Amino acid sequence: MRHYSALLYSTVTILALSSLLSCTKLSIQSEADNDVKMSLVAECSETKTSNDGISTIWSDADQINLIHSSVQGGNFFSETFTHQSGTTFTGSIRNVQSVNNWYAFYPYDRAHSDPNSIAFTVSHHQVQEGNDSKSHLSGEDFPLYGQKTDVALSSSLSMSMQNVLSVADFCITNDHSSPITIQSIEFSSVCPIAGEFVGNFTGSHPEFTPCRSSGTTVELSINKAEAIAPEASAHFFVGLLPHSIPAGSKLSVRITATINGSDASVLLTKTLPSDASFKSGKIKTINLAFNLQGEWQSATHNLENEQVGKFLDAAEELYTDDNYKLVSVAVLYCLGCSSSNRLDAPAPVKLSWDSSIGGLRTVRIYRDIFLTELEMETLVQRNSVDIMNLTPGRRYNYEVLSEDGALLSAGTFTTAGRRRMIKVSDKFDDNHANNFRDLGGLKTVDGKQVKYGKLFRGTNVDKATQREKDYLKGYLNVGLDVELRTYPTSSLGDDVDFINGNYTGKFYEFRVGLENGQFKKIFAKIVENLAKDKSAYVHCRVGADRTGYVCILLLSALGVSPKDCSIDYELTSFSIVGLHPRNSILSIMCREGLNYINSYEGDTYQHKAWNILKDYGVPQEQIDAFCEMMLEDAQ
Repeated sequence: MRHYSALLYSTVTILALSSLLSCTKLSIQSEADNDVKMSLVAECSETKTSNDGISTIWSDADQINLIHSSVQGGNFFSETFTHQSGTTFTGSIRNVQSVNNWYAFYPYDRAHSDPNSIAFTVSHHQVQEGNDSKSHLSGEDFPLYGQKTDVALSSSLSMSMQNVLSVADFCITNDHSSPITIQSIEFSSVCPIAGEFVGNFTGSHPEFTPCRSSGTTVELSINKAEAIAPEASAHFFVGLLPHSIPAGSKLSVRITATINGSDASVLLTKTLPSDASFKSGKIKTINLAFNLQGEWQSATHNLENEQVGKFLDAAEELYTDDNYKLVSVAVLYCLGCSSSNRLDAPAPVKLSWDSSIGGLRTVRIYRDIFLTELEMETLVQRNSVDIMNLTPGRRYNYEVLSEDGALLSAGTFTTAGRRRMIKVSDKFDDNHANNFRDLGGLKTVDGKQVKYGKLFRGTNVDKATQREKDYLKGYLNVGLDVELRTYPTSSLGDDVDFINGNYTGKFYEFRVGLENGQFKKIFAKIVENLAKDKSAYVHCRVGADRTGYVCILLLSALGVSPKDCSIDYELTSFSIVGLHPRNSILSIMCREGLNYINSYEGDTYQHKAWNILKDYGVPQEQIDAFCEMMLEDAQ
């Protein structure tokens, strides 16, 4: 019987017995009928990979199939090798050539005579002993295979054997207020993952064909399960046939648990946003949360800092589309902004874990449950980290790794918030892309939502560090610098597209007939950039007035209400720029901008904004394309 500490591979070496090594080369007559005694050594190995190594312990009853053929093709010959002691197996081979292809399989099956057609079974019903245990990933239920081709008989043969199956590691976080005890997990995929299969192991990767008894569901029962405290996690491992799942496929996991003495069952479903693969010999972690709502959710982090949250609450209650000249509450919440109290920054997602291992930790945040779509990565020395600038309304998964790749922690969380504030720089001035926010998340009057990560606004970047510029162009995917001042070149560098506005800061410059023709070019550049799946950064000097009106016009064209446009304008008050109330005569770009749009011809506020754009020279087709690329169904 074999037992694993994790799925990986062990090294297998086939050598002639000492009685055959009196010569420097092993010489065997081609097509000889005489048996040649050999030993097969399955060495216990520890290797540093994402799976933390393997420990293989053999018992006296274990046997292995060793199959070989000539490299020119022809018949396969299968021999039985029996465990002798330690990691050594012995047996005899026949019909050997001077150059051979070799294949090894565990467990032994007398029917295994052709590596093109190896039958094996993946159990539909598996049992795990306790939380976090991998002891069931062993024995004859978890076969091994090895392959070595084009090997001269005169040399020693070294073969790596690895697991045929893949394993799904369900990391379940208790999202309930009481302890839970997991009783069973039922996983359903879109293609056969359990039952009887036939494998072809002669290629670079195994290929599998399902038989009649195969199915798309595996159930794992947990014996001696331990209670999981609220917000704590435990791991449960399910063996699967290796397979790939295309984007758009729907997976489901049913978790049955005991809560306060009663059993509860929750069905979780997920449509994959991208392709996912379960590979032979690999463990893939799937982060889940158990909650009675039946959703893939976990702890929720509100990304609004406290003062911005209070302001949004008050503004949403007191503001209307028509009272922007009369009412403002920004002054009640925006005072006290400083370098040590950044009110233009989001609230961080705080993650922590327990570990006595020293050195740096790598924290990786992913957008998908299979940990393939990396959102961001950071290094820390301590057992905690603050994650900044994530997108509200998203589910994220994370893992924490030690310097040598050991998994220290993993989990999942969701984010909430009505605005995406972004902290780019630690420097508290207006030359480092501060007063920075995403225009995404704003709702339209017809039930749509502005997409996140498409349009950003903020201050200039004249003195931004290279790290800050790289952050905009990398993580925030900025491909267009919309410079509303008269600057002739981009401070972000030559590797972004650029257009300036030549606006001096007077509202009359934006009136149809006086506007210098640049807005038509700016709008075209934004649409062109969106079509390339890149984001745009709109700014002037401090990102308040010129930037404020341009963003009001763009949001209005998308169907955002005057009320919400003015709230976004007032968020500048929470930055180094200072108070910018929507009702002040000093906030002329907001007051006059909204007045101007409202005074224009059109059946709706949105159509009035469209008509301004068309009088600037923007064609309706371009406006439609802008709306199509910027809007999605509201979440």
